[in-house]
Amino acid sequence: MIFKAMIKAIKKRIFNYRFKKSVEKAKEAAAATGRKHMVILFKGRPVVITKQRINHLVRTRRFAKGVSTADIERQALYVTSPKFYTSKTDRHVSNQ
Repeated sequence: MIFKAMIKAIKKRIFNYRFKKSVEKAKEAAAATGRKHMVILFKGRPVVITKQRINHLVRTRRFAKGVSTADIERQALYVTSPKFYTSKTDRHVSNQ
């Protein structure tokens, strides 16, 4: 009984660690590319994927028929919202 509880707790910690790392990776990628990134579960593991890639996978029927990008975005564990720049000067901040 105690052994099962320990295994469950360890698996939970491992998942939390992977989830935190995936969220960090998604935030960094969104800041670097300006694209929307999502953390979704794939085979029990959190995975970072762009919305453009999900659109491509939906169009090529990698998901079940009738599944849309919005459905996947709704079920995502985490979704980034990249900053949209109004001008080129917003991107480059001088150190002066």
